[in-house]
Amino acid sequence: MIFLFDKSFEPYQSADDICQYFGTNKSTTSQKAKLIRDLVGMDDYWDPEYSTPHMLNNNPMNRFRMTKNGFIIQV
Repeated sequence: MIFLFDKSFEPYQSADDICQYFGTNKSTTSQKAKLIRDLVGMDDYWDPEYSTPHMLNNNPMNRFRMTKNGFIIQV
């Protein structure tokens, strides 16, 4: 969900650097981040509300459509 840790995106910052700056433990920080994601419902990687335009365009589910009869087909 957060692309700050992805080197292919700008800006980029490592989780280690952020934890070191704030003086927090990486494990504790990760646990708190998961708690926040759970509380706000960020449990789906491809949730359009929390995705960048790049991620939306590269969503593998974009290749599928549902027919009137409820069948899922790849387009």
